[in-house]
Amino acid sequence: MKKIIFITILTILSLKTVSAQEKNAPLNTSNAVPANYPGGLDAFYTYITSNVKDLATYKGKMMIITFSVETNGNLSGVKILKSLNSELDKQVITLIKNSKKWTPGSKEGVPFKLEYNLPLRF
Repeated sequence: MKKIIFITILTILSLKTVSAQEKNAPLNTSNAVPANYPGGLDAFYTYITSNVKDLATYKGKMMIITFSVETNGNLSGVKILKSLNSELDKQVITLIKNSKKWTPGSKEGVPFKLEYNLPLRF
């Protein structure tokens, strides 16, 4: 009888775990590998700043961007959190959308979606 109760409880707990994973529950990211741009974040910053028109106009200023790296390495949800001006916003959004494919974050070999909030200093 104790075995049946134990197996029933274990089954119920297993179902709740699967249910939470299916609903995209927050992922415990300890021991996770973060998403990465080819060459690292320094290469990403270099790509952005080397392609911004009239870079000297923005020297010493900072904007903040946000985007998600999907499980396939594509970027989505590109937005400006702190703007310097609408023209620069458009340039940066276009550059990010056209950037190289990222390596997605992963935990135990399983890729996961990761949101980045990054400052861009010019």
